[in-house]
Amino acid sequence: MGSPAAFHVRVTDVTSKWYGEAERKLQEAFDWARKDAPAVLFFDEIDALARPRDDAHEATHRLVSTFLENMDGLQKADGVVVLAATNRPESVDAALTRPGRFDRLVEVPLPDRDGRRQIFEVHIRRAQRRAGRPVFEVIDEAGWERLLDASHGHSGADIAEAVRRALEAKVRAGASGGQVSQDELLAQAMTLARPF
Repeated sequence: MGSPAAFHVRVTDVTSKWYGEAERKLQEAFDWARKDAPAVLFFDEIDALARPRDDAHEATHRLVSTFLENMDGLQKADGVVVLAATNRPESVDAALTRPGRFDRLVEVPLPDRDGRRQIFEVHIRRAQRRAGRPVFEVIDEAGWERLLDASHGHSGADIAEAVRRALEAKVRAGASGGQVSQDELLAQAMTLARPF
């Protein structure tokens, strides 16, 4: 048996200004996953698709109903695992977090020091692979210490953004062929520092 199919559904993939279109697109996502089972169906920013129905617009009621119909087993979904992510779990309709639906809530905390280093390394390698050459200087241990201190409280997305900004600043400076230094990366990480 091969790897399961994976379907990543973003808010923009589903929402529509036309009546009934959003529900149809949401239903299609479930149908594709069933057809290609075993499959993982991942909804990003679920809070934007399934807001609490109290005092909500009719379209919200229809979207939540489509979720519930598909997750309650009214349509067989053997081999389909449904996952969702949100930064605002309190903004998801409570009916979706009952047993048999999104019944396991897993908090993903901010990365620790070792995790931040690994995330930096992943994004630096990815940038260099895309460029087809080294675009970052090798970071020494003292440089890592400063970078990890400066990135305390950063999420993975913050780290990816720091790497992206460092590359962008290098390009804007007209340094084609040059490499991003430890200090340039540190400066970008510091601009994203969060007050505690």
